[in-house]
Amino acid sequence: MRRTLLILFTILAGALIASQRVPSRVAYDQKLYHVPSIQQFADALPAFDPWDYLSATTPGYHLLFAFVYRLTGGSLLALQFLAAVITGGFFWLLATLVTRSHASALVDRSSSPPIGSFARRLPRKLFVWLPLLALCLPLLCSNYTLYPAAYMLPDGLGWLCVLAILAIALRDRITPAWLACAGALLVALVLTRQIHIWVAGPLVFACFLGTPTSQAGSLASIFQASLNRPTIIRGVLAIAACIPAVITLTLFIHYWGGLVPPRFQGFYPPRTLLDMVLSPSAAFYLTMSGIFGCFMLPFIIEPLRDLWQRNRAWIFIALAIGAVIAIIPETTYNYDAGRRTGVWNLTQKLPAIANHTSPIILLGSMWGALMLAALLSVQTLRARLIYLCAIAAYCAAMSASVETWQRYFDPMVLMVLALLCARAHATNSPRLLPNIQEIARIAGPAILSALLLAQSAWLVIRDDAATMHSPPPPAKSEIHQGGEPPVLFPPPVKPAGKHFWPV
Repeated sequence: MRRTLLILFTILAGALIASQRVPSRVAYDQKLYHVPSIQQFADALPAFDPWDYLSATTPGYHLLFAFVYRLTGGSLLALQFLAAVITGGFFWLLATLVTRSHASALVDRSSSPPIGSFARRLPRKLFVWLPLLALCLPLLCSNYTLYPAAYMLPDGLGWLCVLAILAIALRDRITPAWLACAGALLVALVLTRQIHIWVAGPLVFACFLGTPTSQAGSLASIFQASLNRPTIIRGVLAIAACIPAVITLTLFIHYWGGLVPPRFQGFYPPRTLLDMVLSPSAAFYLTMSGIFGCFMLPFIIEPLRDLWQRNRAWIFIALAIGAVIAIIPETTYNYDAGRRTGVWNLTQKLPAIANHTSPIILLGSMWGALMLAALLSVQTLRARLIYLCAIAAYCAAMSASVETWQRYFDPMVLMVLALLCARAHATNSPRLLPNIQEIARIAGPAILSALLLAQSAWLVIRDDAATMHSPPPPAKSEIHQGGEPPVLFPPPVKPAGKHFWPV
């Protein structure tokens, strides 16, 4: 399955690189911000100063690409190939984790997944891995994860590190060696996108949970196992592994005087705790889970029915949580408040409830919470808690920014759905119309992938698409509302005696 996914990735990424066309949104970010930052660092090597450059993210990605840019004599094509290698690593890891999640469920059940009459007429392996491949395809076809494979966008490297750390957190046994690896990855992640420091939360949380052999019982038993001496030691080691990343981020905050470089601090003002509580991030995450989850229904129907039969109270609890999360924050379209693009544009089509709550977000949040509850019900207790911690930490991190853009949420939503559905694929027993259900587990994600791929391709072939070597687009045109973009801000004056390393 991994080989097939990588072949498909190579075809799509290769086509983007060969076309040398750049979608307008990507051209805006790449040509006005990321490539100038890379060129600035390349010109300054071997020394560089992260005080002022044209990106709101930490400079690790741009510095890495600056080395390659300098070594290749300023070749943008070389940077595209480097981006493809990084994103290819993400998809290799995704396929590995999806396969492992499915295999672990088979071990837990001590049996192979049931296969209906239609599948018996095909090679057995085909109907085992084809649905797993289909679960990975939406991420492959989404422009938010595909474009970083061909263009200068830090997202690809950031999501690779996030997925790698989550993979370590989800391991049954986390050894000191794995913690050291996670600590190094977390430093690399913080150097790439500082907002992803959230992934330290599920890592530490996972290390304080008991091992699978000590959590065979209820929720109380797993937390009781957390009081064991080996578990406490492992948790302390996890905290220690995160310290270098925390120190790294602290150095940048001290140097910049904020979470982003000085040039961007007026564009991304600090958020108060109340602002974060009233952020629509969690509601939007659940809404996107509900929308994409509709295409994963063949994996969800059985867990949902089992949950209704065994413990239907959780269904009503999930619906209530989804409703509360959507009702508290304002979820209407608002350009200046960062609620724009993607699904937010659809919220303009329907009248809001009390000029405060979008019915699309309200129903989507409830539906998404219900589907996540069903999928989580087939995970191990340990994995269930880690996924919940990861989702909560991610939404909390996103609430620190005013921009609740779909491009920031899609990769995380699709990753979690792929991993959760992979285990559901092994634990579900098709009972009603097995032939149709087996086909639907492939067709559902495949249809979503086709829609996402059509969107990605359309953005590339549109008339407003640029080329890799065309001039940068206007920093502000009639489509840009609000204040001036940071690229037009004057360079901030660096205070005398200001150093990155404390003296």
